[in-house]
Amino acid sequence: MAQAGVSLLGLPRELRDQILGYLTHTRRVASQTDLEMPKGFSEPVYCRATIWIMNCPFLSVLLVNSQIQAEYLETECFKGLSSTIDSKVLLGRPVRCTPDVSPKSRAILARVRFVTLFVDYVMDPCSLSRVEKTLWSQVQPIVAAISSHTPGMSVLRLAVQQHDGFVGKTVSHRDLLTGSSSYRTYGNTRLLSPPPMLLAGLALAQRAEGYRYSYYSRKLVNSMFTLSAAEAADIIPGRNALVYYSIARAGMYLYGCDKIGKHYWTKEEVIDKWRLDDVAKYIEWCEPQSEDERKMLENLPYEMKEWKDKRGDEVVMWDAQDAESDVE
Repeated sequence: MAQAGVSLLGLPRELRDQILGYLTHTRRVASQTDLEMPKGFSEPVYCRATIWIMNCPFLSVLLVNSQIQAEYLETECFKGLSSTIDSKVLLGRPVRCTPDVSPKSRAILARVRFVTLFVDYVMDPCSLSRVEKTLWSQVQPIVAAISSHTPGMSVLRLAVQQHDGFVGKTVSHRDLLTGSSSYRTYGNTRLLSPPPMLLAGLALAQRAEGYRYSYYSRKLVNSMFTLSAAEAADIIPGRNALVYYSIARAGMYLYGCDKIGKHYWTKEEVIDKWRLDDVAKYIEWCEPQSEDERKMLENLPYEMKEWKDKRGDEVVMWDAQDAESDVE
């Protein structure tokens, strides 16, 4: 005798809630849009962003029947949408105030409570200015532009990556092998400017920072170009090229006024987000001479150096250097 099928309503409520909680989808509400900077910010910021809603509900589920509708409306996606925003800041470009967010997308963003913002912060190679701008003077107007579209935001997860390659701060492969490549050895006492304790009206609940190496340039030793004295000192006997790495400094910050335990950053999230490309090609550039060196190069994209993570009340006691009132 054939057994009767099990219906959704025949399951215990706890199981139904779990099943209904999975009925979401990712939706892109803006692609490569220019963020409109609110009035009052005078720093030149050029920012393009792609905005995703990570847990959009399927509105068709509300049409199944009245009981499913009532239970679906109680799931997490209706309590607050989560948005992920990918942005790139190019220094030395003028502000562009031509937002491309449709009225429908604005209505969706108005329901967002949890925002994850990735800011890839680089020096514009076409800019005549080589002066490194203050990090937070660039980030704050971006957050203000986002919060103007998300008035219900209760949690802001902010990840910033700042590249040093365009301003001449590179590390040679020789330094990496000899262990003399710590960011601190280059006269730096801290990685990034201290973050504000309040951002978009939310209190700082986590501060985590570290740095990683990304491949930057390669120069043949026997090329037609004359090597500088510094480059000559970086030559490794028996190798045909000089390989240099850019330092990418990373800061992860959590701001919130709600239950934020599940929103804490891990360094693996940022490593996965800004994964290095063409790693195999760069390994061959370095001409590894041993298995240990090859393994070191293979692991390099997955390492965060001098990682430091403080949460809750500990963020105000970061260290003595960051207690100073000066900024970069």
